[in-house]
Amino acid sequence: MSEYQQLMQNEDIQQKVEIRAGKMQYDQETNKVTAIKQSGKLIAFVNEDNMVQLEWWSENNKIDELICIQGMCQLEQSKQRDRVLIVTIEDAHYFYWFQSPKKEKDQEFISKVQKMIEETNFE
Repeated sequence: MSEYQQLMQNEDIQQKVEIRAGKMQYDQETNKVTAIKQSGKLIAFVNEDNMVQLEWWSENNKIDELICIQGMCQLEQSKQRDRVLIVTIEDAHYFYWFQSPKKEKDQEFISKVQKMIEETNFE
């Protein structure tokens, strides 16, 4: 069983949400974002340390692993492209493009993750 399958079948994880999403590469010099031609999934869950963990997986391989702590992590949709999610952790920016056929799922994912972040009390 792959690490991805183990994560998705782990019944100890109470809060878990996922959405189909691709990843985008941010170039600080040009201030431009380009899509990486790789599909994947964005998964958020509350880990054993009571922190929200946001992971991007492609082909059953974990590529990104971000920790989202209230006050230090911000999720927002791009104003230029509404199907793009921007995750800001301190001064670092991560970009993902939603691949779900239904746009409503985009905002639903963001709302659920933001609620998870608000409800975790990491100290």
